[in-house]
Amino acid sequence: MGRRRNEGPTPREQEVLCLLARGMSNNEIAEALVISIHTVEKHLASIYDKLGVTRRAQAVRWVFEHAPCDEEKILTSRHCIDTEVTDNAYQEQFHQLGT
Repeated sequence: MGRRRNEGPTPREQEVLCLLARGMSNNEIAEALVISIHTVEKHLASIYDKLGVTRRAQAVRWVFEHAPCDEEKILTSRHCIDTEVTDNAYQEQFHQLGT
């Protein structure tokens, strides 16, 4: 069963995205969220699929281009993405792609 690409990141994936945007490694993200590295890798695979990206840098760029949070909030909070606005940015992105 594949993931639906037009779904936005889950709340936990949003936390991973914020920590990723802070420049944390997979090990650091795992420690911060008290999860295994394997779980971080699964979240990242899902995030990449949902964002339509293939690299870490592309996911970070997506956060800064589409997430409704400023750099200060990304640097200080695990919960730096406003879900409603992120979901709207997601829908707009997919409408532009014609999906």
